[in-house]
Amino acid sequence: MDGPDKRFQPHGGATAGGAGFAPASMKQMTDDADKLRDMAAKGSVAVDPVSAKGIADAYDQMVDEIYWIKIGMLTAGQHPKLGSSPYATRVAKYQHEAAESFLDTITQLETACKQCARAFRDAAKHYVERERDAVDTFNKAGRQGR
Repeated sequence: MDGPDKRFQPHGGATAGGAGFAPASMKQMTDDADKLRDMAAKGSVAVDPVSAKGIADAYDQMVDEIYWIKIGMLTAGQHPKLGSSPYATRVAKYQHEAAESFLDTITQLETACKQCARAFRDAAKHYVERERDAVDTFNKAGRQGR
């Protein structure tokens, strides 16, 4: 393939490192994950347990992958030793800032993934409760109709 894939355009712009999402987009994502988690905790969302498990497990796998990405980024976050010229100092500073920005972004993604996994697990519990309530309601209605 010649050059970058034109079909992928990051939503909201790039970070200092040139790869990632703008802080506003990341904040929106974590806010949305918070809302989903809160709705699921209150019982406003219900998902059948099989589907919820698959989705929650996928989020857990993403959290595991993010962990290893963060481990790999530990050295990238250090100030590179490129020399003492003004240009080398600027490049080292830029590299350090880009790595920190990326780590901040990926940490927000990790938090959102954890919240979503929890939300789907809570939503599965509510589905089971609603199923049980529906069965009880039908059983009561059936007994009253005799």
